Amino acid sequence: MNTATAGYVELTLKYEREGGQWVGVCLELSTSTYAKTLEQVQSTLPRLVIEHLDLLDEAGERARFFEEHGIRFHSVKPEPQTIPIPSIDLPREEIGPFFQPGLFRIALPEEAAVHA
Repeated sequence: MNTATAGYVELTLKYEREGGQWVGVCLELSTSTYAKTLEQVQSTLPRLVIEHLDLLDEAGERARFFEEHGIRFHSVKPEPQTIPIPSIDLPREEIGPFFQPGLFRIALPEEAAVHA
């Protein structure tokens, strides 16, 4: 995949405790992962989302998928949103689920980059 940027998509990342582990899911893509710690899941899930987006592009399905699932494409980088982890007097293991917006860069398709 090349590094030229076509735009950005904002996706919803959900984190919650299930049993003895944390689960992270990108709601729009259904990409998910799990780990013992929240930090591990928050590190891994964005990488998996990027891989999923790259695979959609390689298969030539990105535009169709975005349209079918209501994923909005931004040609200009939107202002990042932040949603803090709730600060309540509970251990982190008892908090959840919570959601965070994820901003992901979309690269130009390989064939478009050649002509750019």
